[in-house]
Amino acid sequence: MADASELLRAAARAVPLNARGRVPEGLDREGAGDEERTERADRAARADRADRKLERWRAQAPFDRADWFARRLASDALDPDAVHALLTEHPDALAARLGTPAWAERLAAAFDGPATLDVPEEHEFARLVAPLLAAARDRLCAGLAALDAPSLGTPEELAALALPALTAAAN
Repeated sequence: MADASELLRAAARAVPLNARGRVPEGLDREGAGDEERTERADRAARADRADRKLERWRAQAPFDRADWFARRLASDALDPDAVHALLTEHPDALAARLGTPAWAERLAAAFDGPATLDVPEEHEFARLVAPLLAAARDRLCAGLAALDAPSLGTPEELAALALPALTAAAN
């Protein structure tokens, strides 16, 4: 399973290009010695991937016609050079610049603690996402408690009624 830092870097990459802003000048500078060579190779690999991605995007209809791609980028206040810079930005630099979205923090927090949900062995996918299901169960219990309807049962009893259907549906 990915650790929280991998999840947070992935979350930063999930931010739409037009919401990333511009890459600040000098953000991704070189290191020294072996680090510098590694960083240069990493930067070159990111630039190659960005070039290929931009070419795939440009090849798709309608962006394969005249200036459509540039016009589409301009509608988000971007240009091809800015998009290339955003696509080649180091994931750690991007994550540091954008911060962590709240949804990614909740996702990481769900997987940081122990799973507190008993999921049947045959529900393999539900076992994988058990921390997320446990967090959903906890939110459901909090919502049920806010209803203050003791005649229906405790929030935990009511959530327990829904849990088998949730784990089966997640499978």
